[in-house]
Amino acid sequence: FSAGFELFMSAAKLPKTNRYAAVSSFPKSQQDVTFEVSASTDYAMLYEAFNEGVEAASEEHGYQAVIMPRDIFQPEGMDKKRFTFRLWLAHPSRTLTTTETNHLLDEVAGVLKEKLNAERI
Repeated sequence: FSAGFELFMSAAKLPKTNRYAAVSSFPKSQQDVTFEVSASTDYAMLYEAFNEGVEAASEEHGYQAVIMPRDIFQPEGMDKKRFTFRLWLAHPSRTLTTTETNHLLDEVAGVLKEKLNAERI
């Protein structure tokens, strides 16, 4: 048996810069957050807005953030949907407090309220 392949690296669109961030030696703060939106709002719209808000707030405060989707729920016959995300936050030089995590989520929830009329539950 024989197998072979070729890679054309010049055709690949590779990023020009590396975005490496060292893993924090301090514990992560983890919190689930749920937003209620109209049934016409799709997941991609909410995720993009949430991600942009978290990235902006994280850069401002020097946090490292990871967002993971958790759940989508729409009760039968209702005109609202609920999207749940898990947010992991860390700071490279100290342990975050619950107050700091909640403050960041409050900032982001305010932006989502303006953009998509999303209610944080």
